[in-house]
Amino acid sequence: MSWVNIGYVYPETMDKLYDQLRLKGWSHTGLIFRKMRRNGYQFSEPDLNNYGYTLLKQRKFNCALVMLKQNINWFPKNGSVYDSCAEAFMDAGHKNVAKKTTSFP
Repeated sequence: MSWVNIGYVYPETMDKLYDQLRLKGWSHTGLIFRKMRRNGYQFSEPDLNNYGYTLLKQRKFNCALVMLKQNINWFPKNGSVYDSCAEAFMDAGHKNVAKKTTSFP
């Protein structure tokens, strides 16, 4: 997938992430993220957020939640990451979790 023309901050990172997720599967996302970061790949809050919303539009709720939770882990001071994750929980039918997720620490 080409991320260059859709406004990603780090399109090369998103290409690699997409390839790794397709190759190794979503069950290995934590390992993929750690390995990529260790190898110098940079991630941005907008990139992970945009990818999460793309997955939501495709109704891939679990995958979207993985992406948006990672965004909270790496960018905890940004309130919008909590809103995005809460929206994903709502779309997935988890209203109680969504309410808790909107709590900005």
